[in-house]
Amino acid sequence: MNLLKMSSDWKDYLHDESKLEGAAESISFPKTEQEIAEVIAAMNETQTPITIQGGKTGIVGAAVPAGGHIMNLSEYCGVERFEATEEGGLLTVRAGTRLDNLNQEIARLTVDRPLFFPSQPTETTATIGGVAATAASGIQAFGYGNASQYVSAVRVMDKNGTITEQTGEALQDYLGSEGMLGVILSVTIRLLPVPTEQWGIAFFFPEHECAWKFADFIQGTDVASETATITVAEYIGQAALAMLEKRKSQMSKLDDIPPVPEGTEAMIYLEIAGEEDGVEEIAGVLMEAAAELGSDPDQAWALSGESEMEGLRVFRHVIPETANLLVEENHRNDAQITKLSTDYGFSKASFSQMMCWYEEQMQDWTTERIVFGHIGGSHVHWNFFPKTAEEYQDCLTKLKWLAINIRLQGGCAAQENGFGKLKRKWIPVENFRMGAMRRLKQQYDPQCFWNPQNYY
Repeated sequence: MNLLKMSSDWKDYLHDESKLEGAAESISFPKTEQEIAEVIAAMNETQTPITIQGGKTGIVGAAVPAGGHIMNLSEYCGVERFEATEEGGLLTVRAGTRLDNLNQEIARLTVDRPLFFPSQPTETTATIGGVAATAASGIQAFGYGNASQYVSAVRVMDKNGTITEQTGEALQDYLGSEGMLGVILSVTIRLLPVPTEQWGIAFFFPEHECAWKFADFIQGTDVASETATITVAEYIGQAALAMLEKRKSQMSKLDDIPPVPEGTEAMIYLEIAGEEDGVEEIAGVLMEAAAELGSDPDQAWALSGESEMEGLRVFRHVIPETANLLVEENHRNDAQITKLSTDYGFSKASFSQMMCWYEEQMQDWTTERIVFGHIGGSHVHWNFFPKTAEEYQDCLTKLKWLAINIRLQGGCAAQENGFGKLKRKWIPVENFRMGAMRRLKQQYDPQCFWNPQNYY
């Protein structure tokens, strides 16, 4: 066991991508299960709370310490076992395993019968423990759902060092708990066969209202085939595209991406997977529908195969990355400024209804902002970029107002990013999910030993 006293050497572990700053007395980087148990025993003896960290890619401050000890699991990584199944496979990995390394291991283990993990959040440096702890989804959620559907079990250690394997209903308590109930040691995930054919298509619209109508069309049940399905459906607004184009010269990973057509107000990126005939059938239907709504088929970006589509996925992934860089710039100018973004879902409203509601609510807002995100569940992320403390506080007030009124529209105030410590500033205290998590906290950890100040 190696308990390190906090110093300037470890300052990067006092924040995550939210830019919320925390404090801690000590930090550790356990590499084995035994070392994790020793850290817990030492902290339990002195009643020092532990904040669990993985890749620190979260944007709500869940892994930001509020005093006590930081236990960073980035070195507790690797595959424990793999089992091929009729449906695909079961893979058990340690919680600190990064997604990029996980995908490499899956490719290595499944050469003869390629498999994949359907839940792919934006940040590839996120850890599988963090994915489970936040019930993350990612861009493939439209076709595959979120991580909860592909986690079969987690092994958990409590504050007494007792290890249990959680499955079934008990497992659901831990998925999305943001490290509040115990430390996840390993995660068993379900893998699926890689589709025979995969296509990626980006459509560009000169009017955002037409893009919204196209999103409504995608949400409908008519865009389907017996042998293929849409797996990715993402919306990117004009301001997000402009922000990305402005910074494109600074990002070599986008060198091969052509410029966005002039006059574009919105882009919709789709992926289709399945048998070739079904993929072609769906692509034809989509091209025709997009053209009827003003999207020029000659300007669409269309690629096939995993390697070719990777460039388009990078394009989509760079948007939140660029947004975080802008937040970091503003944070350097004023330390009070943090990440401010919505995670609201409207499962009972169409995409165009949801966007019209947002436009109406925000018509008098002057703060710089962008929108991008998931068409499934009408679940887009608005990112706000206040530049002063006064503007930041005004944004908090407005976000709280939005969170209250979202319920009147049948919406949900948190979908995939969690609450952490940051969103407690504007999510109403009577929020249903927060209330449910407080009850679980009281059941599993009434002494608040784990991740202090998350949810409560």
